[in-house]
Amino acid sequence: MKYFDLTKTILLIVISVGIMHLLSVHGDNLAKHALAATYYTANGATRDTCNRIRLSIAESQACPRLSSVNNNACRPLNANNKNNVSSYTTPLTISSNDGQPHTITFTTSTNFCTTGNGYAYYESGQCICSLNEDRKDGLSLNIPASGSVIYNLTRPSPYGYACGTYQTDMGILAVDGNASCNLKQPGNPYAVAGLCETGTNCTGPTVTPTRTPTPTPTPSRTPTPTQTPTPTLTPTPTPSTYTIKGAVFKDANKNGQKDASETTYSERPGITASRGTVKTNDDGTYEVSNLTEGTVTISYTSLPSGYKMTYPLPPSFQVTVGPGSKCNTNGARGASCQ
Repeated sequence: MKYFDLTKTILLIVISVGIMHLLSVHGDNLAKHALAATYYTANGATRDTCNRIRLSIAESQACPRLSSVNNNACRPLNANNKNNVSSYTTPLTISSNDGQPHTITFTTSTNFCTTGNGYAYYESGQCICSLNEDRKDGLSLNIPASGSVIYNLTRPSPYGYACGTYQTDMGILAVDGNASCNLKQPGNPYAVAGLCETGTNCTGPTVTPTRTPTPTPTPSRTPTPTQTPTPTLTPTPTPSTYTIKGAVFKDANKNGQKDASETTYSERPGITASRGTVKTNDDGTYEVSNLTEGTVTISYTSLPSGYKMTYPLPPSFQVTVGPGSKCNTNGARGASCQ
């Protein structure tokens, strides 16, 4: 990630991942939640690159936008306006564009933020939500030659009441098995998004459903069976864990690389992660630890006053941690797995 202010001072966050199986990352261009990006449409319709599939999206009229970006923060247009939505659904209408039946392969993502007005996406000037992601890959759907299929993307509030901000995303990765026929953004798999702001910040613990106790039956007398020897259990090996480390530095020449003469930025970075334990330090470094094998999304959630983020956009990226060939930097600039 990198930042620059209007006085030509540049900041760049450099990510490196390691511990046990070392992964180093020095950037990422997997921008994910830019609602105003080229292929994103909050309301309307769009088609895949081969003009085989038509995808329409309509945000819920019960949850209109409540805020706009002002001074790098989401500001409510009217503090009294609220949306009483405790579970947000975005309907996606998918139909054939050429009168032929097709099968699509697609991916979805639903997100939830505890702030009632999301957080600012600096380049588009919109409020978004890309935290606590629930992502599903490798989905497929048959689209008939005529008519349409409606696919609903739903994200409930984990607090049990109307609070926070919801965002849903969807992208088509292939049509009829042909990956060149797709509907997604350059560098990430999403094409359309819906957003719902409640205008109410979430407070208190999340809700866990209470289980109804199972009645204990009254035992009846039965003959005591002969005891069978208990087999010896083989211990389950403890899975390896990984840590993502990063630092902020001043990119004075704006070349997107950390040069020998460039120094770190001494302030705690605002970092969140989709899983693991996040720690930030006063010298501009941070780490996300206790990660098991798999993909993790890291987001930068605050921007120093007078600075502007330039890469990656929006302020989040993904890396995959794991042993050997399972380590994947997902196309990050200058990244490597060791």
